[in-house]
Amino acid sequence: MASLQAWIYLMLDTFVGAATPLTRLQLDNAAKIVNIPAQWLWAVYTVETAGYGFLPSRKPKILFERHIFYRYIKRPIDDISDPQPGGYGAGGEHQYERLEKALEVDYDAALMAASWGIGQVMGFNYKYASFDTVEAFVSAMRISEELQLLASLSFMCNANPRMLNALRNSDWKTFARMYNGPNYANNKYDLKLHGASQMPLPDFDVRAQRLTASYGA
Repeated sequence: MASLQAWIYLMLDTFVGAATPLTRLQLDNAAKIVNIPAQWLWAVYTVETAGYGFLPSRKPKILFERHIFYRYIKRPIDDISDPQPGGYGAGGEHQYERLEKALEVDYDAALMAASWGIGQVMGFNYKYASFDTVEAFVSAMRISEELQLLASLSFMCNANPRMLNALRNSDWKTFARMYNGPNYANNKYDLKLHGASQMPLPDFDVRAQRLTASYGA
């Protein structure tokens, strides 16, 4: 059944969605809900995905994590399943090539082993992101950057409320450890967050034009 589900996904190109860009109003409204300056909230997405949640193909940005997939299937497979993290290869569409291989092995596990959208929330965190199934979570990631952003905020609220408190207090080290993992310092995640938080917000109208202009490129 898993292989059949994967085949249906691929044949229908299900990962392609509306890919609606985020607006400044949507960011401001989300920031008000969690009582965090929009500039600091945007810093998270700047570091995670350079502030863009979709590829030119209108698929959500993803990163497939082979060590997470291994946790589910318990056996090594080429570049998609290994007890050690890494082996990512190129970004962009290459990550979907890896995901598609994994879908043929275990449908749900493959979706849970990728991080999705502008906030790069892991699929296995779908419940923390306020979805009943990983399929519903992935479907929402296709629709808009606003839904991607709201999913990441739900994850922060539900996985560990101290995450939002750390972000609210610009405690970048604590937030980095909770959001990015215990090895956050290896890639200077906290320092990148601090630097991004000092940058002005982009012009969201111009940003939306650039994103939509890239579709189909």
